Amino acid sequence: VHAAVFALNTHLGNTGTTVTYHETRDAALPSVSSLATLVSAMSGGAVQTLVVLGGNPVFDAPTDLDFAAAMAKVPHSIALGNSVDETSSQAEWHIPRAHYLESWGDARAVGGTLSVVQPLILPLFGGRTSIELLGLIVGGKERPGYDIVRETWNPILGAGEFDSKWNRVLHDGLLSGSELPAVVPTLTPQPLAELGNLIGASGGSQPAEGVELVFVPSPSLHDGRFANDGWLQELPDPLTKVTWDNPALVSPKTAETFGLANQDVIRLDYAGRSLELPVWILPGMADGVVALTLGYGRRRAGRIASGVGFDTFTVRSSKALGFDSGVKLTRVGRTHPLSATQDHGSMEGRPIVRESTLTELRAEAAAPEPAEGAQAEGEPSALGVYPEETEHFSLFPTHSYDQGHQ
Repeated sequence: VHAAVFALNTHLGNTGTTVTYHETRDAALPSVSSLATLVSAMSGGAVQTLVVLGGNPVFDAPTDLDFAAAMAKVPHSIALGNSVDETSSQAEWHIPRAHYLESWGDARAVGGTLSVVQPLILPLFGGRTSIELLGLIVGGKERPGYDIVRETWNPILGAGEFDSKWNRVLHDGLLSGSELPAVVPTLTPQPLAELGNLIGASGGSQPAEGVELVFVPSPSLHDGRFANDGWLQELPDPLTKVTWDNPALVSPKTAETFGLANQDVIRLDYAGRSLELPVWILPGMADGVVALTLGYGRRRAGRIASGVGFDTFTVRSSKALGFDSGVKLTRVGRTHPLSATQDHGSMEGRPIVRESTLTELRAEAAAPEPAEGAQAEGEPSALGVYPEETEHFSLFPTHSYDQGHQ
C-alpha cells in the first residue's frame, strides 16, 4: 500500500514538493516477527531475565503468541510501568516509571531533527525512566537521566564549548542543522505486484466467505494505557457517542442482514477464537464489516477500568493485527445495556443548515399570510420553518402579562 501511494505521489508530481521522504535513522521499527522470536526463546528456556520497559504485552500482545504463558517460564522478570498492570502483576519486580513530564531524554523527529526532552518537574513518586534503568543494567551504576543524556550528546556537539552548545539546544529545543536530507525512494515492481495479487485474490470486493474484521484503537483510551482515567471513560466516542464500553460496530445493512439491533449481544468467531459483545449500528460504515475497538476489558487497570468493556485483544492474532476476513457473527439472544449521550444522528426532516439570500428574506417578509391549509401539514416553508402546531397546549394556566410588573 505504501508503495502504491508513493507511485501515485510520484505520478502526480508531489514527491519532493508537497511530500518528502527521509531516511529512518536511530529508530527501532515495530516487528511482530522479533516479538514472536522472543516469545519462542522464552518458552524454550533461553531467556533468564526479561525486562519490559513501559509496555503491557500480557494484555495487548497478539493472542496467538500467548505472552503470559511464555513469561511465566522466565526465572526473573522486571517491569517498568506507570501502574501495576497485567504485565507488572506477573513480573518478579515492578519498578515505578517516571512520567514523561518528569523525564530527561532525547529524540529525533521524522525529518531527522535532533532534540532534547526536558522535564517540567522532579519525579513526584521516585519514578525511573527507561534510560536510567538501562544505564543501571548496562553500566552497573545508578545515574540520573540528565547525566546520561549529556554524555550521549557530548560526541554530537563536540567537546569544545560543550556547555555553551548544550545550553543553546536546551534553549531552542532542538539542534539546528541536524535535519536529514530528503531522499527519493527507489520503486520496484514487487510491492505493486503483491498488492495486485491480494486485490485479485479478493476479487476487488467484499470477501466471498464471512464478514471482514477491523481492529481500531479507542479514540480516548488508545490501546488501553489510559483506561483508568474516568474522564476518558466518560468521554463519548466521536462517532457512536457511546461511553464506558466498546461494542462491535456494524452498518445498518449488515445489522439488517443478521437481524441485529443496538445492544444485541453477538458471538464473533474468528480463527478458532470467539468473543461475545454487544453490537452498535453505525451509519456510514462499510457493509459486511465489523469493527472492534481496542483498549477495553482490562483485568489489572485499577479501580476505575478493571472489568470495563470487552477485551478485543483476545481475538487479535499476529497474522492480522489490523484487519482480516472470514469472521462469523451469531446472534446470542440477549442484550447488554449501553450508555450513549446521543441516541441517533437524524435531524427528523429538519435541514442541517438554513441559508437564504437577502432578496428571499425580504420577499418572505413581504408576502401575505398564507391562507389556512395553503401550507402542507408538517411541511416546512421555503426557508425551512415549520408551521406552528396549534394542537400543542400548556398544562399550566395561562398568565396574563398586560398588567402589573412586566
